[in-house]
This record gives sequence, structure tokens and C-alpha cells, in this order.
Amino acid sequence: MAFNFTPERPALNFGPRHHARWSSRQFLLWPAWAYRVVAPRVRQRKLNVLQRAIMGLCRAGVPRVDSIAEHLSVHTDLVAFILSELGDLGYLDQHGLPTEHGARVLEDDSFETQEMVAGYVFQDPWSGDLWPRFVESLDYCELEFNENGFPSVMLGTTGKPRRYRTFTVLPRAQLAPATPSAAAVVQAVAQHRKGLRFKDADDRDDEALGNFVASGVQISRVSFVEEEPQAVFLLTYLYVPESDAGATDWYACDPFGLGQSVRLRRRVEAVMHDVPGLFGVVNQLVGETLHAGYEDQQRWLETIQLQAGLEIDRRLTVGFRTHRAFEQMLELEAARQEMRSLGRDCPERKINEVLRAGVKVLEAVFSSIAVTHPLGDIWKRVYVSRVDRRTGRQHLAQQQDRSVYAATYEGAFRSIGFAAPIPQAFLNVKPGQVRSVSEYRDSWRLRPLVTATALLAQRDPTHPLARAAARSPDVIGAIDEIAAAGGGAGHANADSVAPQLAEQHADKVYDVVSVLLDLGEARSDSTRESTGGSHG
Repeated sequence: MAFNFTPERPALNFGPRHHARWSSRQFLLWPAWAYRVVAPRVRQRKLNVLQRAIMGLCRAGVPRVDSIAEHLSVHTDLVAFILSELGDLGYLDQHGLPTEHGARVLEDDSFETQEMVAGYVFQDPWSGDLWPRFVESLDYCELEFNENGFPSVMLGTTGKPRRYRTFTVLPRAQLAPATPSAAAVVQAVAQHRKGLRFKDADDRDDEALGNFVASGVQISRVSFVEEEPQAVFLLTYLYVPESDAGATDWYACDPFGLGQSVRLRRRVEAVMHDVPGLFGVVNQLVGETLHAGYEDQQRWLETIQLQAGLEIDRRLTVGFRTHRAFEQMLELEAARQEMRSLGRDCPERKINEVLRAGVKVLEAVFSSIAVTHPLGDIWKRVYVSRVDRRTGRQHLAQQQDRSVYAATYEGAFRSIGFAAPIPQAFLNVKPGQVRSVSEYRDSWRLRPLVTATALLAQRDPTHPLARAAARSPDVIGAIDEIAAAGGGAGHANADSVAPQLAEQHADKVYDVVSVLLDLGEARSDSTRESTGGSHG
């Protein structure tokens, strides 16, 4: 099968839609490889293993605390707590019997997955990453080509078709596909289900939407119907929303109908100078050259980068340039410099970049600590030994009792010197997330990474995190605030953040990095020193 993309390849229309009324738009045909697969219809369970067992016993007529504790060989206090929890959720009535709603939840939760589904996943031809989307059928759209070979997409009804000029994004080089892993396929299926629930959210923000961890059973059930993918184009469009202020910031639609897509916009920005004509399409869309042309834009961005680097040197010393978190800090400071430069015309998207960049900085700092102080098997502290009844073999399973693993986390944070109260978000980290950041170097997520590091630091008083806690016992609260601000940035239902708060957020990141790396007190922002506040 030929893997090159040509204009004659089929185009798919899954109903891209905008998040606001547009003043101008431009249709695109975006390349992707479509793999036909069979995968489990993934869903998130609502009950943990103990909740399911106790619900099952209640349904069987064993609602007494002591009887349940005897059947499950657990303490009566734990059973009483879970029964109270199930009652609060509306799953059990006052007699300890499942409600109608609880019975449905138990039935749905009884099997890991009840159904296999055939469909398609889509791979980016440049990065090889799968789109976090899954469709069960391909919806083709009709294209017409003029005498010069340029396509138009036919939309509307058969009786009233509408023709729209379309730009086809053709990769310049021959790109060979790499078959995605079964785990990546299950992840795409799970993320698509979450995407349906969080339409218009920032589709790059995995911290907020959660990160599904596929089980071995789910992964083993994935199969590829066809060994080789099909080269297709995904219909989408770029657009500029209507604005009374005359703003010309542009957006990209998710090709699968889930609203605006930060993911696609960044892909457009990444390849727009390598795909002939694409930069001109964006320029024409906004009705003016971007910052008076590409050359001027490049000079402006270079100035921003230079200013950002000098500010980092001043606040964290020149030696920080060799740290692995420097690039992430440069991203944060450059976004802040752009925010200041744009002043009152700064789009909310740029403010959100500052907030999200702070999370990336701390993830990079903690990942560097994990290089010199490997997390190893620290995850075993929140796992328990289980015996497979069928094979008799022992294995480790996640601790399902939140009160137990939360107490383990809190004990670690408190023992290394952090001040109470420990933020609840750290105590809510799932044991599986601790294992993920311990075993997989590409699975950095801030709160699980901090929690795993605290578990390790509890055993080593010379650990950098233990020394940081001694220097600043309250820094754990600042880390949580940075994670919360970055996780909420860009959500459709999130409150807007004023530039002044983004400035304070960036200063907080500098302070936390200084404490973690023992750089001394971070020097205050030079601009804020001289002006008494932020620009704009």
C-alpha cells in the first residue's frame, strides 16, 4: 500500500464546530493515517473492589456490618465507613439494600468490559501520535476539483449543496507510518469518551481530564483488522471569532466535532512554514500579516526570548541555564513577556499559557530530582499483596482504601517537614498514578510525581525535597496552587484570570524553584520593582 498523501485520498467529515460565531474561516483537509481496529469499549468504573464486594453482599441479603466483615476478612470499622459512603452516594437505602440506581451501577460495574467495538483510530503523520479520538465508521465527504486541481468540499443537503474552497495540507516528505501500540489504542478510546464529556475543554490538558491507565486484559484484546493504515484527510477549519474589539486571534476546530482544538492549532503552527501555502492561509484568514510579516514576527519573538533568558539569569542565576528545567522556565517567562507586550489586547489564551507553563516547570524540576534520586519501587508502599484464587499466585494490587493510602501520603509529607494541612489533592493521588510516574519516565504528572517523591524522601533525610521542606515548610501549598491554576487554565467553564494574577503565578513558580533547588531567595521581578505592577 502507498503511504504518501495525494489530493485524491478520501476526505472524512465528522462535523467540526466552532466555539463562537466566526467572522472568517478557512476549511482545511488535515492528513492522518486511519487504522481499523477492534478494541474494548472502555469506561471508568464507579466502584472500587471493596465497594463492589460489599454492594454484592448487600444485594444478597447480608447488610450487617459484622457479617460483611467476616465474609471479606476486613475490619468492621472499614465496612461501616464504606456502607456510609455508599449510602451517601445513593447506592444503598436506609435498610442497607441497593437502591434502583445502586443496582444499575453494580450491574454495570461487574465486568471490566462487556463489549468489543470495531472502529478507527487516527495517527498524526508527523509525530506518530494518535489523536485522542475513536470513531466506529468513516463519514466521507464529497470533493470537487477545479481545472487547476484545487479542491472544494460539498456540504449542505443533496437538494441544496454548498461549495467551500478547501486547502489541502500535504506533507512535503514521504512519511512512513509506525503502527501504534495496543495501549495507545485503548488510551485513544478512553480519551475520546472523556472528550465527549468535556467538550470545548483544552484538549491538551491531561491533568484535568485524567489519564486512563489500561489494564492488561484490555490491551490484550486489541487487534488490528488491517495491517496497514489508510491515508485520509480530516475535514476541519480555522476561524477568527467575531470581536467588537477587532481582535484577530485565530482558532482551529477539532476535526471530530468536539469544539476548538488547541492540539490542532499547535500542529498548524508547528508545520505552517514547512507546508507550502499554509502560512499564507493563516495570514489571509486574519486579514493582515502576523506581526507585519514572518520576518518581523521572528525578530519580535527573538527579542521576547532574549528578554526572557536575561530575566531568568537575574532571578535564578546564570547557572540555571544548564538545568533540564530551563527550557520550560524559558517558555513560562517568554509567555509572560508576550502577555506584558500585548497589554490590554492580550488574549486569554496567552494568559493561560503562563499558567500551564508553571506546571511544566515544576514537572521538569521534579523529574530532574528523580534522575539523581530514582523513585524505583517506591510505589509498592501503596500497593498490597493479593493471592489469585484461581492460580494461587501472589501479586501486588493497588490499595483501594483511600483512607489508608491518604494516611501514607500525609505521613510522608508531614515527616519530612511540610506544614499541615497537606493539600487534599496530594492525598487523593491514586496508587496507580504513583506507580506510573515511578516506572515510566515519560509519564510525568505533577501531583503524582510530587507525592511519589515525598514517599522516597521520607526514607532519606538528605533528599532534596526533605531539605526543601526544612527551608520552607509551606512550599507544598504553593506547589498545589500552581498545579491547580495550570490544570484549570483554558477550560470552557473556568473563570477568566486577570494578567495580574498570572504575574503572581509566575513569581510563585520562581520562588518554588528556588526553594527546591536551594538557589536562595528568588530575586523579585525587575519590571514589577520599577513600575510597582505589571504592564497592561
